[in-house]
Amino acid sequence: MYDAREVLRLDFENTLEHSRGVEATASLKSLIETVDQIPTEIFDIFTELVEELPDSELLQDMLGKVSEGRWLPKTATEFVERFISRTTGAE
Repeated sequence: MYDAREVLRLDFENTLEHSRGVEATASLKSLIETVDQIPTEIFDIFTELVEELPDSELLQDMLGKVSEGRWLPKTATEFVERFISRTTGAE
């Protein structure tokens, strides 16, 4: 079994390697540091949605926006909540 939090942390770390700008770098470092603070019930919903998606296009799009500095979430919880909102059509 894989550790979903570690997978998300690795996604953030990989994105950090390609980030553009001080703000994007700071945001990604914050995301990496706060993965373990995501409430379990929210993270479980996120994990289910990621597993149900046929591809990770939305996740990659969101990571790209952070990398480019077009969206700068302060915490991993904020990132995951936005993903859930976009996936479920709440946003």
